[in-house]
Amino acid sequence: MKIEKVLELLEISVQDKDEASIDKWKRYYEGFDKDFHEYTKSIGTGKEKKMKRYSLGMAKIIAENWADVIYNPETSITVEDEANQEWLDETLERVDFTTNMNNLVEMYMALGTGGTNVYKDGNKPMIDFLYTNQIFPISYINNEVAEVLFISQYDKNTIYVTVHELNDNDTYRIRNKFIDIKDENNYEIKEMEGIEEEFNSPVKLFEIFKPAISNNINVGSSEGISIYANAIQELQAVDISFDSLVTESENGKMMIFLKEAMLQFGTDKNGNQTAPTINNSNGVFYVMEGDSVNDEGTFIKTHSPTLRIESLIEGLKYNMNLLARKCGLGDNYFSSNEGSIYTNTAQVVSTNSKFFKTRQKHLALAKANLVGIVKALYYQEFNKELEDVITVNFDDSIIHDKAEEKQGLMLELNQGLISDVYYYMKTMNLTRTEALAFKQQMQEDKGLEEEIDFESE
Repeated sequence: MKIEKVLELLEISVQDKDEASIDKWKRYYEGFDKDFHEYTKSIGTGKEKKMKRYSLGMAKIIAENWADVIYNPETSITVEDEANQEWLDETLERVDFTTNMNNLVEMYMALGTGGTNVYKDGNKPMIDFLYTNQIFPISYINNEVAEVLFISQYDKNTIYVTVHELNDNDTYRIRNKFIDIKDENNYEIKEMEGIEEEFNSPVKLFEIFKPAISNNINVGSSEGISIYANAIQELQAVDISFDSLVTESENGKMMIFLKEAMLQFGTDKNGNQTAPTINNSNGVFYVMEGDSVNDEGTFIKTHSPTLRIESLIEGLKYNMNLLARKCGLGDNYFSSNEGSIYTNTAQVVSTNSKFFKTRQKHLALAKANLVGIVKALYYQEFNKELEDVITVNFDDSIIHDKAEEKQGLMLELNQGLISDVYYYMKTMNLTRTEALAFKQQMQEDKGLEEEIDFESE
C-alpha cells in the first residue's frame, strides 16, 4: 500500500512519521535486528565466519511487563448510574476489551503509538484497536493528536479508511471510505453498503495512546516513542551476555577424541562393512586419523572444560537490570536464585520508588484515553453524551499487599473504626452504591437462612 496514493485520493495531508526509528523498534520487538544480530568474526589466517547472536527478546518482555501493570484483568471502569454500569460491562465484555486493551498497551509501549476508533456495527458500538502502522496524524494541538487518519486492511485488495477532522465549532467530521487497490498506482474509492460514509459527532470517537515520555529522538516532535527507544544499547548488551552464556555452554560440552584403531566395524549379511558401533548422535565423539596412540599412551582422550556459568549469569542479570532501569521499571526488577533469572513480581513497590512515579505518569495518560473511549461508546450507542462521572480503577496490587491490607481493614472493622460498607468498598473494589446493595443482600440472605427449618427439610 502506498500512503501517498490514499492521501491523494482523499485530498488530505498527514504529519511526517519517523519510519526509520519505528522500524528499528519493531525489529527489536520481534527479537532480531540484522544490523546487530548478524556479524562476521575472524577465525584466523585471514578468514572470517558469519555469525548469528542468540536473543532473549527483551524488548517484547519490557513491553509486556508495562502492559501488565497498566491494564490487566484487575482494572475496572465504573460509572455512577447502575443501568449505565450494566450497559458498560456488557459492552466491554462483548468487544473483549481487557484482552485487546492489554495487547494495545504492549504495542504502543513497544512502537510508540497506538489508537482506538469507536464505530457502529449495525446497532451496536464496536472498537478498532490500531497500531502505529495504521495511524497517520493529520494535526496536533498541544502535543496531542487532534485529527487523524486510520487505515486497516479489509480484504486482500481493499483497505478501510476512517478520517477524523475538526469542524470550526470543535465537533468532528468523520469520513469512512473503502479503497480498492487495483495495482500499485491505481487506487479507487469503492462504494460499500452498510456504513455511514460521512457524519458529524460532538464527541471525539478516537483516542491516541503513547508512553508518557518526551520524544528526544526528534526533539520538538509530538510523535510517541518506544519505551525502550533510549535503551537500544542495553538491549544489545543483554543479548551479548545471553549469547556468551549459550556459547559457553555449547563450547564447554564434554568431547571424547578417539583414534581410528578404537573403532569397531561390523559386517552385514552380504559381508559389507557397516558403520562403527559407537553412538555419536549427541556429537560427543570425535574420531582422529591414525592408529597411533595419544601422547599419554591412550587411544581415548577426554576434554571436559570448566564452565563459567555462574559469572556469566551474574553479568546477564546485571545487564537485564540496567535495561529495566533505563525503561522505567526501577532497580533490581529482575532477580536471580540458584542460577536462574526471573521477574521479581513478588516485590511490593514503594510509593516513593522511581517505578511507581513513572507508572503514575503512564496511568494518567491512559486514564484520559479510557474515559474518552467510554464516552465514545455511549454516544454511538445512545446518540447522546454521557453525563455520569467515569472512574478508572487500576490494579494496585503491586503497590501494596492486598492480604495485609484486608487484614488491617478487618481489624479496624472489628474495633468499630470503619463501617462494613466501607470495608466492602475497599476489599471488593465496589462503589458506595454497590457496597450498600451488597450489604442489604447479605442481610436478606442471612434472614432467609434463619427462617429455614433444616430438620423438617
